[in-house]
Amino acid sequence: MTRPLLAPFQDGSTAAPIEEGNLSDATTTAVHMLLADMSVPDITSYMDDKSTDPPSPTSEDDSDHGIEAGAAVLAQSMLNFLDDDALSEEEEIERSEGARTPDEQLFGDDNDNGSRKRTRSDVAEQNVSAEWYPWPNKIGCTIDILMNLPRSVFSQRQLDIFLWVLAVNDIRDTPSASSVLRLQTVLQTMCGIRTLSYKGVLGHNYSVNSLADMIAQEMANPRVRPHLQFYPEDNGKSVNEYWQASHWLEEADPTKLTPLAIVNDQHFFVFEPCLLRDGRTCMPVRWFKRCEIRSGKKVDILYAKAWLLGAAVSDTCSGWIVDEFDSIEVSQDDLLISFGVWQSSGSTQGLPPATSILGFKECADGELKQWTMTNAAEGNRWRGLANGSRVYSFPIWLYCDDTSGNLSKKWNAHNSFLFTPAGLPRSRVHNEYNVHFLCTSNSAPPLEMDAWENGIWAWDEQHNERVLVIPFVVALLGDNPMQSELSCHIGLGGKFFCRVCKVSSESSHVTAVSAVMTSVAAAAHLPSHADTQRNPSSDDGHHSEEDEEHRRLENLSDNESIAGSAASAAGSATAATKKTKIETMAGMLDRVKRFVKIGPLRKKEQSVDELKSMFTLASSVGNVVNIKTRKTETGLKDKALDSFMERLHASYKKLTGGLHRKQTALDAYIATLPPIEKMMSPVWRIKVEVLHVVLLGFVKYFWRDAIHNQLKTDNQKELLITRLNSLDTSGLGLAKMLAGRTLVQYAGSLTGRDFRAIAQVAPFVLYGLVPPKCYDAWLSLSALVPLIWQPEIPDIDAHLRQLTVAVKNFLAATARWTPQAFESFNAVIRAQSVHSNRQAPSFDIAKAFAHGNRIRHLLSGGFIRERRPESRPVARSPSLSSSFHVADSVWRKAGTAALQLVATRNVMTGYLGLNERDQTRWGHVIPDSKTPACTFHETLSGQRFPDSMQLTPAELKLPLCKTSKAMVLLNGDSCPLGQYILYRSPGAARGSVPLIGCVREILQQVTTVNFRQSMPDAILVQRYQSTGNVDPYNMPGVMPEEEYDFLPPQNILCTANVQHQCAKFECEDSAFVFIRQERQLSDQTRPVIEHKEAQHLVLNTARMRDAVHMNLMYNQVDPQTIDHSLEEAVTAGVAAVIDARKNNTANDLDRAPNRGRGRSHGRGRGRGRGTQRDVESGRGRGLELGRGHGHGHAGTGLDTEGA
Repeated sequence: MTRPLLAPFQDGSTAAPIEEGNLSDATTTAVHMLLADMSVPDITSYMDDKSTDPPSPTSEDDSDHGIEAGAAVLAQSMLNFLDDDALSEEEEIERSEGARTPDEQLFGDDNDNGSRKRTRSDVAEQNVSAEWYPWPNKIGCTIDILMNLPRSVFSQRQLDIFLWVLAVNDIRDTPSASSVLRLQTVLQTMCGIRTLSYKGVLGHNYSVNSLADMIAQEMANPRVRPHLQFYPEDNGKSVNEYWQASHWLEEADPTKLTPLAIVNDQHFFVFEPCLLRDGRTCMPVRWFKRCEIRSGKKVDILYAKAWLLGAAVSDTCSGWIVDEFDSIEVSQDDLLISFGVWQSSGSTQGLPPATSILGFKECADGELKQWTMTNAAEGNRWRGLANGSRVYSFPIWLYCDDTSGNLSKKWNAHNSFLFTPAGLPRSRVHNEYNVHFLCTSNSAPPLEMDAWENGIWAWDEQHNERVLVIPFVVALLGDNPMQSELSCHIGLGGKFFCRVCKVSSESSHVTAVSAVMTSVAAAAHLPSHADTQRNPSSDDGHHSEEDEEHRRLENLSDNESIAGSAASAAGSATAATKKTKIETMAGMLDRVKRFVKIGPLRKKEQSVDELKSMFTLASSVGNVVNIKTRKTETGLKDKALDSFMERLHASYKKLTGGLHRKQTALDAYIATLPPIEKMMSPVWRIKVEVLHVVLLGFVKYFWRDAIHNQLKTDNQKELLITRLNSLDTSGLGLAKMLAGRTLVQYAGSLTGRDFRAIAQVAPFVLYGLVPPKCYDAWLSLSALVPLIWQPEIPDIDAHLRQLTVAVKNFLAATARWTPQAFESFNAVIRAQSVHSNRQAPSFDIAKAFAHGNRIRHLLSGGFIRERRPESRPVARSPSLSSSFHVADSVWRKAGTAALQLVATRNVMTGYLGLNERDQTRWGHVIPDSKTPACTFHETLSGQRFPDSMQLTPAELKLPLCKTSKAMVLLNGDSCPLGQYILYRSPGAARGSVPLIGCVREILQQVTTVNFRQSMPDAILVQRYQSTGNVDPYNMPGVMPEEEYDFLPPQNILCTANVQHQCAKFECEDSAFVFIRQERQLSDQTRPVIEHKEAQHLVLNTARMRDAVHMNLMYNQVDPQTIDHSLEEAVTAGVAAVIDARKNNTANDLDRAPNRGRGRSHGRGRGRGRGTQRDVESGRGRGLELGRGHGHGHAGTGLDTEGA
């Protein structure tokens, strides 16, 4: 059942849970309305006169007129706003943290901080400084920035204190708190994004920051626009970015992709005829680019996938037939004549007109069908809308999650939508700077979106011209329950448990045993049932036995198995009721084998049609049971649509008088409803979100099971803590020492960062502590994780084969064991919620993020065009376009003095996320100032390779060499002395298996250019030889050699992590170290692992970073045998479950002191008809034995104890 949301009372407290159906209001109402504002052009003056281009942005040298105009507009706008009536008392209360005191109401708050009381005319007469545009002065700019930092939210009282500090220190022109707030409102109105208010179809109010405004800002932002990609790329088998993947390149709807290619000043749109240089006529379908070498340089060349056109000429008409079966690739060099100049070109003489498309054929001998993709006479619709401007597609990743709005442990659910541009490189797409807030609500559920039709007008910072932008959602990301809800899936507890395909449990009732095996097999599709936080419930509001069983599995205590074990599962099965048929081994085996195979994939069109058919059933009286059956048989459940169908049922269920009267009442109610499309949630494209599926799925529940179930004694847990504390984490990107006690003691409260560390080190700390089959499952999981997180894929086909084998190997190991996943941004949302007065949290949080977005855009140097309020703005109006007209000013940036505040790295650029990743240090050394220069022969390199440096005999006697303590590799890794690395020997082919070594010296020659640029001349590396596969780790062993290599720094690929072979040499926690307390060494100690035969090491191939190099070192599983191994593992796992069930039943019989005739069904507390003596002797005939706890077993009537 969906976790209830907390409804705020008027006093700000939260208590009353909101109805479950409310969660669908955001899924249905908000999403349809979120993008509705896209149909309104962002720059209204463009649409007033399409023949007139907007003025170009001003340069810094030619801005006098713009500065004067901007200053006049700003001053007049501020005067108009400040001269308006003051806020009403209700508005004041709503915008503050609480109601004002009587003194504040009497004297106001302008004098609260002791600042000079200024009249409104004083404010209006201030000269707006061009240097601080659009702020009036320096102090206004800096206070506005300070108040809108994303992770340092100011409350009203904190602002009062801060302004008081400024005032008492005689800071000139210190504003009052109310003046600061009014200034923020004016600036937000003029150059910020809009916050739009909506009312959902289920009746919930919520506020949304304009997606159109934010996308327009990204196009005008010089820190973002140069990195955006608008065309997919054909990069062969290499996939390093999203735009190189098959989805954008081949699968995405071509009507949502960039429709335009500009070649030789001609506009070629998709789905329009065009003439090629070789005389053929074709119709481009989708554009993509390829990187080619031309004139010795790499350039991106546009290509098109196109359909050939066949001319059809008769006495009565002539036109073109689109041969969709005949597809070709066309380079931009092949394009000659576009649709726009077809009639005026001499090259098209004698050809049918481009405006005449007679139809299309899907196969050569197929029938001619009507052409509907475009209006043939007008061409592509974007041609008319753009009116000569560029048109770009703007893909976005949409993320939805729920987070608590409280700092305390009390849950206050806020459903939030965020997005990030999918056209950004992967190195930037997850930066908090590029994550944008859309909306949140603690009463309305997530959003509902409508398709946009007219695009978004924006200013292109790269081309300095207006462009038309077409947004489209690539995929919806989120945790598993959220993805199931927004894809209209019934959930992981349903018969069709997978939201991607139609794999089925083939059972209407899932017992405890089958649920355990289901969670194992479902790993091929989604994480285990325990990952879901929202428990499924029956549609009629009553919990079925299946629901209760899943709830029990998902809410096990810390003393029970999270991942489960065969014994516990079997024990639960023996407690099943008589109505539950215990699954046989043959039935379970057949079902699990079906589970590990991918079923028919779900398609959006089929899901939509099925949901509509459910509503059709609801439109007739008496179909409640039929609808529930359809949900079970399809695995579909739209909570928004369910709300309306429940209303349909309620409209007649209390009526009497026959079927006709009920149907008449139902028809009357249906007539009042909106169209079916408005009542349904969008069926999103759902992709696997690996954070929740893997780290917060498999790894989390495996680790909880290991701590709470596999480690039987406290001594085992203490040994695990010692092993974690003693691990060498160099090369893993983790802290220098893991917090072992935290990872063990608080296993149920860890974060994704903790599980990232556990996935990489688990094989080296769990050996000997967990059963061998459990350890094998951990090994297969640790081998799978780096492949999933591999960002650079040289050969996508080979990678998919390797990944498939790793997944099957993980499933096989898990089946043998038979055991029963945008997160960091939640802290920012929580901070905004804490400083809201909780009376309008959706509006307050959206408004706070809108202010922060304005600061981000202005200080990034983004272009703005002022909007002038005709009257006081209605901030909560659903359509603000009518309240504004575009000022007659040019596109401008913030003033030079304001931009200078963030021109260099400082504390404020860090808070605002403006710091770029410092790649200038990559390949540079970190010098050792304590070591003086020496001669070459005094270095280790000189002793090993005396002839390697081209020095004269005189130079060999001079101190020309310096050594460094560390360097930054070309991939950004820090590499100190003694660090293990993977490197390529000189002359080795690219893609060859790397060598393993240890850095012994980083050398510089003081007379070279490298020394002046702080770069090394050479690296001395000691070789380590591979000793083959090492058990039980299933990883390659390494040992040091006496040979060394003298390398240039570019031959080093990445750092590596090695561990000691503790399992082989039985290392113990016999050593100790002193504990540091209060930054000082204390007398207390903690144990550490003492290694034996320290030279015997093992390469940690579970390392998640640089998997593109590390996977060449893996011990590969034979793909020819993996299918047989998986089937064998499933058989063994099912047999283990059946055996455990039998053993558990036998043990219960042995423990039973008496056999009675009780009819108890499981556990119960109740009054029986037998006496106390009858109960103790086993003769009680009560329905539930005795008045105490009677533990009975269905079918045997066993009584183990009577109180």
